[in-house]
Amino acid sequence: MTPTPPATALAPLQTSLAWAELALLGIDLTSALVGVLISYIAYRGYQRTGSRAMAFVAAGFVLIMVVPWLGFVATLVVGSSRPVELGVGAVSEVSQLLGTLAILYGIRLETGG
Repeated sequence: MTPTPPATALAPLQTSLAWAELALLGIDLTSALVGVLISYIAYRGYQRTGSRAMAFVAAGFVLIMVVPWLGFVATLVVGSSRPVELGVGAVSEVSQLLGTLAILYGIRLETGG
């Protein structure tokens, strides 16, 4: 039989993991906010000029940076289970792919390609 380590031996590790998780959550939130800011600036450019390219860039940044973060928040609210994680992961990946394609299309429209 293997001896079980005392609970106090794991406490520092659990504390450092909690801080790491909070730091990652903060970084994710900051990334989403930057995505919202970029999308807003691009959308304002679209409103000002009527450029479809800017509309695609704005939509692309929302799809790349905001939708995956909303999926992450949804897993926090709903709870994390294997089917939920797989569903949110699939939606995030598809959203990021579509966002990248939208930005690429917007850039191609802008350059006249």
